[in-house]
Amino acid sequence: MQMPDMDGRELIEQVRSTPQLANLPLIVLTSIGADISREQLEAWRLAAYLSKPIRQSRLFDAVISAASQDLHDSCIPLCAASEQVGWSSPAVGCQVLVAEDTEINRFAIHELLIHLGLDCTLAENGQQAVDQAASRAFDLVLMDCQMPALDGLAATHAIRRREETEGGWARNGGRLPVIALTANAIAGDREHCIAAGMDDYLTKPIDRSAMITVLNRWLPADHPTASASPAAAAGSAADGPSVSTGDHCFDRDDLLNRCFGDRQMAVELLDMFTDGATRNLEAIDQAVAQRDRASLVSIAHSLKGVASHLSAQELRNLTGKINRDYRNEDGDIDGLLNDVVTMRSELQRCLAAVPPLRQSIAGDVACGSARGAI
Repeated sequence: MQMPDMDGRELIEQVRSTPQLANLPLIVLTSIGADISREQLEAWRLAAYLSKPIRQSRLFDAVISAASQDLHDSCIPLCAASEQVGWSSPAVGCQVLVAEDTEINRFAIHELLIHLGLDCTLAENGQQAVDQAASRAFDLVLMDCQMPALDGLAATHAIRRREETEGGWARNGGRLPVIALTANAIAGDREHCIAAGMDDYLTKPIDRSAMITVLNRWLPADHPTASASPAAAAGSAADGPSVSTGDHCFDRDDLLNRCFGDRQMAVELLDMFTDGATRNLEAIDQAVAQRDRASLVSIAHSLKGVASHLSAQELRNLTGKINRDYRNEDGDIDGLLNDVVTMRSELQRCLAAVPPLRQSIAGDVACGSARGAI
């Protein structure tokens, strides 16, 4: 929308006022948070409205949808276009801060928020989150509980202390909503989060519908969040046959559903997993050699979130067991080491299963690119 000489608004108005072009399907590409009202978007009769960064699969779907229209008919309304391309109008202007120390988790949450049309800022630990919230106003914070430098509970407590003396940090001047993100669905965790000053609670891996429920509950009332059509999202993920990796480390269909049918996103997640798994194997070996309980539990905690986002159920179960049984330094170190051996073996098995899974998904991406070039 922002271009020199003639910006996107002027171009759209000129196209719509030119009789020969009045019914030309238009796809708008814009940054999240652009100051465009829904009434204006509907008046422009857009075929689709895509927020940057724009993924190949979403652009492909939007172009196919627009190209299938009869140019002599009126352009389809924005809401209908949204259903066809698998997403809907963004909550324009809403700013969300995400504090999460694991790269894959940050990426997955970022993509979900972008998919919902929200502006997303990332922090890698609690201290960064406090610094970001102090320097820029947000509408909501998603705060991981276990992070280095400063954990989520301490970071939230720091924000609340500052708010007591400086007033609310939210963009509307009120109390800044902080939502806890935790990999542990354990009794008492929610109470600890609320006691630290958090307002709500989400368990990882983040379920899309649960995220939407929380966003609708805590985002400002004048910025309602519209969700994508569940049927559309599920339908796009189901395209193509389900491909087994040979040893069933990953649930391919569930992975694609978690990626909203976006195969390029799934490929990027698998690449991140491959890079991180090699480092994790080295870290596990070093911690085992040193009988370092804290490091082993920390690695298991990080891997649990990764496994959840990648739909690697057995790895998720094994890492969850370690995190659950040894998080409070209970249980003997030998028992922990035995469980770590099993976890390490499953991590290696998953790593070996990535190439065939990646090839099957990347092949779908390549096919989509080829179709789009025709």
